[in-house]
Amino acid sequence: MKNIEAEGLNPSHYHLSKIEGQLKSIEKGLKNKKAIPPGTLADFDLLCTDAFLTCAGHLAHGKVDPETHQVAWPGTCIEESLAGLLEDALAQNRVAEALASLPPQHSFYLNLKKTLASYWELARKTKWKPLPEGLVLRKGDKGKEVKELRKRLLTLGDLAVEKRNPSRVFDDALEASVRSFQNRHGLDITGSFDPTTLAAINIPLEERCRRIEANLERWRWLPHVLGERFIYVNVANFELEAFEGSPKNLAMKVVTGSEAWQTPDFASQMTHLIVNPDWTIPIPVLLKETVNYVLQDPCYFRNNKMVILKGYGEKEVEVEPASINWTKLNEKNLDFRVRQEPGPENILGRLKFVFPNKYDIYLHDTPYQEDFAKTARAFSHGCIRAERPVELAVWVLRGKPNWDLKQILAAIDAGDERTVKLVEPVNVYFLYSTVWIEDDRTLQFRADIYERDKKLTEALGSKPPLAH
Repeated sequence: MKNIEAEGLNPSHYHLSKIEGQLKSIEKGLKNKKAIPPGTLADFDLLCTDAFLTCAGHLAHGKVDPETHQVAWPGTCIEESLAGLLEDALAQNRVAEALASLPPQHSFYLNLKKTLASYWELARKTKWKPLPEGLVLRKGDKGKEVKELRKRLLTLGDLAVEKRNPSRVFDDALEASVRSFQNRHGLDITGSFDPTTLAAINIPLEERCRRIEANLERWRWLPHVLGERFIYVNVANFELEAFEGSPKNLAMKVVTGSEAWQTPDFASQMTHLIVNPDWTIPIPVLLKETVNYVLQDPCYFRNNKMVILKGYGEKEVEVEPASINWTKLNEKNLDFRVRQEPGPENILGRLKFVFPNKYDIYLHDTPYQEDFAKTARAFSHGCIRAERPVELAVWVLRGKPNWDLKQILAAIDAGDERTVKLVEPVNVYFLYSTVWIEDDRTLQFRADIYERDKKLTEALGSKPPLAH
């Protein structure tokens, strides 16, 4: 049980002190050849069983619910297969191995787990005070603050070990190390020590460790076997990556949900894509945003090639915007839908990638290409806008006859809406990863744009409802 600290979980939350105390008492009685009351042994058995099953549930599926951030204690985290696992583990005297087999074993998780151990060690050894507020440094500056900055970047691995004593001059080497730090934290890469870089470097190492623990928990939420071929969207880093086996085949920028329309964590399977899709405005978006646009511009629907429809099938009719009282519109009296026709100006662009999920989230093209030049790209209503959707379409449709790059472009140019099924479903994972390890082994941190890390860290630290 003590080993689960390496997974970012607290052993004391699983009866550890009680187990140790009762075990010591039982062993003392056996040593003194005293009879152990059956009730004592039964209580000890139940205590150990509860500890194993609760801990196993948290290692296998996560301790915290990804939507509510509530902790799953016994009764909600335990499933039937874990009881069988315990039976087998006891029969083979492999309880420790059984627990160790439950967390994810892929590189995303294992690399983070290894980093957690080294970062806690760094936090225990390193004691430094925050650098003074308002400190700004750039190439050519001198002083004790430059020397201190150099020491910190050396400790964090952004500056190579120097043979001579730390210099008090902001030189080329220090500028390069500041750029390295900025790159690893998703900041604007200026090479100057500016306020945003100061704020990032002043985050305590203990807090960094907690953020690593939170990201280990997020990976436990997803299927532990990612599959041979899958798409991984890192929401916090505004990036999509496509994998086949271990190598990364494709990477591109994405636009994710804004703070008001956050993109959730979930797993699904992409089944098909749509060429030249139309777009039906979701009801929440229609009520919260579109109404305001219409009130400001009576020609909004016509200018954006949108139509208002009532009924379905043969009874479907188009109605005029002027016939609707937009100031009184609400969920109860909304009896129509707004559809944007396919075309280059459609909000979904020319390609839509579909994977069933309860959040109605999908990947798609976008006419707003200028957003991809920005560092922070949280602008959507929750869906993901892909920087290079045609390349993604080529990747997901590989192996499907008559659907190579040339045929995909021809279908787009034809202008007709078409649904194209994939040869085999492709696993899709959406994860709000604020910490991860890159292919080159560098540790990456990103801003907590949705402010989820704090909630998750607090939930992971919450003690069980019963006194231990």
